[in-house]
Amino acid sequence: MSASDTTPLVRLRAVAKSFGDVDVLRGLDLDVPEGERLVLIGRSGSGKSTVLRILMALETIDDGTVEVAGEPVWPSP
Repeated sequence: MSASDTTPLVRLRAVAKSFGDVDVLRGLDLDVPEGERLVLIGRSGSGKSTVLRILMALETIDDGTVEVAGEPVWPSP
């Protein structure tokens, strides 16, 4: 197995996002391998939509890195 076979399709490292005084994401680490299906569940306001908006580059992050297919979507500011 080569290194590229083990690289996740989606990788979030230490992602943080807040809206005003409300921390929505704090230090989120997530790897999603190619071909894997993922479900985000949680109560209202837990950050599910924010994670998806970050992955689609519709929302900026306050800290951390986001990569899709090995390419940065959001680097640390």
